[in-house]
Amino acid sequence: MSAKRRPPLPPFANEIDPSHDLVMIYCGKRAWRLAEPNDQRVASIAFPRGADPGRYRWPVHSKRCLVLACGEPQRPVDLLVIELLRQGAATVFTKYTESSELVEYVNPTRTRSH
Repeated sequence: MSAKRRPPLPPFANEIDPSHDLVMIYCGKRAWRLAEPNDQRVASIAFPRGADPGRYRWPVHSKRCLVLACGEPQRPVDLLVIELLRQGAATVFTKYTESSELVEYVNPTRTRSH
């Protein structure tokens, strides 16, 4: 009997400071460039285009997440939001397009701390 392997972290997730309560996630074709580690901005995660969000172990438990869709179709972004909430994110804020309003999804299994 083989032990079940833990899913991998998504790209750049190893750069996330576990003490921060906000995790930024970029989606779309510019995600890799925008999430690439840089001393001038907050550490961020890239969600690879066409990837299954359920194949990753997201470091989001009890954290707030900001998902910037960068023009991606809404369905893959929604699947990412669902997975982040399933893996314990307290709240997920999503911006689907540059001109859209910020949408807030609150994890129904968690109480709000603000």
